[in-house]
This record gives sequence, C-alpha cells and structure tokens, in this order.
Amino acid sequence: MKAVETLGSTTVICSDKTGTLTKNQMTVRQFTTTDGTFTVSGEGFKPSGKLTYEGIEVTDSKMKELQSDLSFRLSAACLSLCHNSQISKVDSNWQAIGDPTDSACAVLGWKINGDVRKFAQRHSRIHEFFFDTDRKRMSVIHEYEGERWLFSKGGAGGFVKLVDWKVDGDEIVPISQGDIDFASVANKDMASRAMRVLALCARRVDDDEDIEDMKVMESGLIFLGLVGIMDPPRPEVKDAIETCLKAGIKVKMITGDQQFTAQAIGKELG
Repeated sequence: MKAVETLGSTTVICSDKTGTLTKNQMTVRQFTTTDGTFTVSGEGFKPSGKLTYEGIEVTDSKMKELQSDLSFRLSAACLSLCHNSQISKVDSNWQAIGDPTDSACAVLGWKINGDVRKFAQRHSRIHEFFFDTDRKRMSVIHEYEGERWLFSKGGAGGFVKLVDWKVDGDEIVPISQGDIDFASVANKDMASRAMRVLALCARRVDDDEDIEDMKVMESGLIFLGLVGIMDPPRPEVKDAIETCLKAGIKVKMITGDQQFTAQAIGKELG
C-alpha cells in the first residue's frame, strides 16, 4: 500500500539512460580519422559490417590500402587493443562481456582487423591505466610493430590539453588549432545526432620512460580520430514518457553523455 501511495504522489521520475531508456546495444556508426569520415554498418555486438567512405563501400582491397596508412592503422589498433571486453558467439548469438562502450569500439576493431582476441595475442599488453570518472579515459601500453605504444580512448574534451601531434601521411607532425577546431565541430555534429563520441589517441613510448607514470604517459599524444556510438531508444519508452507527462509527472534523464548527445536523445524520446 505504501508503494501505491508513493507512486500516486510522484511528481518527478529520474531515469538512467543507457539500458533503461535505450537498448544498451551500442554500435559505432561513424569513424572519423585524419583521412576522412567513414560510416559503419552492422548491429549490436556482431562483428560483421562494412565501412563506407563518401557513399562507397570499402572493399577488401581498399581496406588493405587503408591499412598501409599510418593514421588509419593506429586508429584501428587503438580500437582493437584499448578495451577490456570479451566478444564471443554463444549459441549463434554474439555477446559482449564488459562495458558496452568498450565493446562497441572492440567490435569496430574486429570489423577492421579481424578477431580482436587474436590481434591482442599478437600485440601483448604491457601496462594499463584504468578508466576513471575524473580523466574519463583509459589507456593501455602494448607491443606494436616492434615498438611500445600507448593507446588511449575516452571523452574528447579531456584530450584537448594532452594532444600535441597528428599524423600527416607517414609523418607525425604538430597539431594546429585549426585541426582541434575541426575535431570539435565533428564532435558536436556527431553528438547532435544522438551519438556518444570518443576520441582515439596514441604515442610511441621510449625505452627509458617510466611506463607507470600516468601523467607522463598520457601527455604529448597523437590525435588519431573520433568514433560516434549509437544506442537506439527502446520503442516503448516514448509512449511511457507521454503517459507520465499526461499524468503531470516530469521525466528526467540521468546520463554521463555530453550535453549535445543528451539533448538529441531527449528530443528523440519526446
């Protein structure tokens, strides 16, 4: 009876977004590197789908060509290595164990590099700086192409003061304010279309550096690109919110997404 009385006097409902208002089936829909912007097909955690560039599907031969490009190759390595998710097929269904955002990035890494488990076995992990809510990123150090590389991914805003470089062809050159402004515009564009946006960065680690010094390791980074992750709303949510509003109950969404993403999803849900 107390529960009924409480519900009858409710004026505001606060709801978590991911998995409650949305399906919790995050999928990377857009992948932006210094080479351009790719759209990504596929659903959920099934690692099948295609990249499309300027309306043209990336063929296997084109993918091999892209893999020879340093920026694209490092971006794909970051997606394949900078996560702690386990992607597997169980009874004909693809499942992910781990953070859904992490898993979405790992699935894109699989679409580009193949099985991320085998990729990680070929490029062993040396050290990890776990994700935390202050930094809003995670970083890992792996053996990669005969060298030690740090790969980092997380909220784009947190990298602005850490990024000093970009890839231009086969060279690593200083990043300009114009490059940062371009990335900021791309970030806002994806967020305004209800995508969760993550930045991808990396740096080569010298032999004499202290790999346990997080502040040093996460500095002087190379900006690689952005990924836009979509988590579609549950179909029944819009009607439920409408019912609440008709009853005079306000509905508030709680999310860690940036403002533009939250606004876009809120608008879509009514």
